[in-house]
Amino acid sequence: MAYRNIRLHPILRLLYFFFRTLAWLGVGVFFRRRVVLGEEYFHFDGPAIVVTNHPSTLMDVFNPGLPVRQE
Repeated sequence: MAYRNIRLHPILRLLYFFFRTLAWLGVGVFFRRRVVLGEEYFHFDGPAIVVTNHPSTLMDVFNPGLPVRQE
């Protein structure tokens, strides 16, 4: 994916993976089962904006970005 082509400071990369893991744990606690529709369209060659139409809780902020695999 595009993020691997960017030279990033090692501390920033560590912070990114730390917060991504923290978000996965938080979503796993609050939402036991998640359904992702249209996951076959989640293959991006560059930057993308992923949005949701369900703004109800604080944890909903993390839901759109977590199912996107960075290959």
